[in-house]
Amino acid sequence: MTGNNRDNQGFPERICVVMTGFSCNNNCIVCSVRPYGRNNQDRETADIIRSMEEGRNNGIPGVEFTGGEPTMRRDILALISKAKELGYKEIALSTNARAFGYEKFADAAIESGLNRVTSTIDGHSAVAHDALTRTPGSFDQTIQGIKNLVARGMRISVNTVFCKMTAPNLSDIGRTITDLGVPVWGILDLIPDGNIAEIYPDFVVTLNDTYTALDSIYDIAREIDHVNLFDFPICAIPERLRISKHAAVFDAFSRSDLLKQTGYDPQRFTEVEGNYSDIYKTRLNGCLSCLKKEDCAGIWNRYIDVYGKEGAEDFITDHKVGKQ
Repeated sequence: MTGNNRDNQGFPERICVVMTGFSCNNNCIVCSVRPYGRNNQDRETADIIRSMEEGRNNGIPGVEFTGGEPTMRRDILALISKAKELGYKEIALSTNARAFGYEKFADAAIESGLNRVTSTIDGHSAVAHDALTRTPGSFDQTIQGIKNLVARGMRISVNTVFCKMTAPNLSDIGRTITDLGVPVWGILDLIPDGNIAEIYPDFVVTLNDTYTALDSIYDIAREIDHVNLFDFPICAIPERLRISKHAAVFDAFSRSDLLKQTGYDPQRFTEVEGNYSDIYKTRLNGCLSCLKKEDCAGIWNRYIDVYGKEGAEDFITDHKVGKQ
């Protein structure tokens, strides 16, 4: 993957993201969907299969099961097998990887057709990670699961949610991930929804500190296959990282164009005449003269509530793409 360009052929093919349900054996404080499980039961097997069939009928070549935690489902191996039967060439799982700490499960999932995994590490130590998952022992189990997957040659990426608890140690988290042999690291800006909604002001990082933290991982990005940056205002990503051949930026355009979500879709992204928007974000005045104004949806609305519009405008003016 390279840069953030509509003509970029480095982006992956489209993915049918299948939400399996909200149940999870972690209780991550930064989870954007967990509270919605209070009023929604996990999906029936037949309903999930219908979503997969629809994806194939629409010519989508890849499927990714997400949640919640999909490995908590008793039918997850059968669903993976069904995806293979339907002809999906990429069959992925978004998971905390704790179940993969059991070698028999890892082997069974791969035998069923699983060929890609996305996991999450939100700390460079058990203390830091478990504080965010609010689940003692989750770090050690996730690490073992990732080790088992790497040892089996699984294509794997690991995500980190960017917030005040991860930003100061971002490079250390990156080193932890690369030391495991993981080739792709995703960094996700904090979505102001779900568990974090009421305490967002305590966890959101300023634009200036975001820029500094992302700049600190530039050397790691040069050593790893890819660093994928999700949902950040593009101006908050240092240019040398943004244009690196080892980095890819997933903004409103690429999020809406590549990922087709079923089962639970918050309808975040809209497109009108090539202009992509995010219901959680606003373009400020400075955005209008940015070269990425059509693809980047701007600044989080809640960020503006917390830190004010004036400071955000000043930052955009100083850092927008194409600034002379």
